[in-house]
Amino acid sequence: MKKYSIAFATLILFSSLGCFAQNSSDVLNDQQLADLQMQGTKKLQDLYDYLGILSNQAYEKEMRSDAVESAKKVFYANDCFIDGKIAKAYIDSCYNLKNRMKWKVVAVEVKQNMKLKVNVLDNEYYEGVVTFKISTGSDTISTKKAFIVLEKNRKQTASIKKGEWEAYVGDIR
Repeated sequence: MKKYSIAFATLILFSSLGCFAQNSSDVLNDQQLADLQMQGTKKLQDLYDYLGILSNQAYEKEMRSDAVESAKKVFYANDCFIDGKIAKAYIDSCYNLKNRMKWKVVAVEVKQNMKLKVNVLDNEYYEGVVTFKISTGSDTISTKKAFIVLEKNRKQTASIKKGEWEAYVGDIR
């Protein structure tokens, strides 16, 4: 009976998480924006977890390579930056570090709520800003700013239907 209760609770959890992603309208309500912004913030935290894995040469090469690919997928576009460097190049450089970096996001704060924008291709998207503090394993804690971007998917993927809203990380400064 307990096994079924856990399965049912999991089913309810996943269906509730998918509720905001199922919205394919052009304008999102406040709750959907908050949920998706939280999803973007989680991707930001995941990014730094991936960087910790891929920079650790004690892990198997396959695991580190998977972390590289996962880290690159959190970004909104191929031309996003981390600290002034193209994100993909930054991630690749972390793979080759001699000493592992121990990144940890210790605090996140929403600085600018999500606002509807239009890009040069007339595609609508939302953009917001979060600030976060990051520890690098020593006593050093630095404050950074990250853009969170919400975009309607233009193509179908295994986990997301075309037209559903998805959260991504934009530039990190």
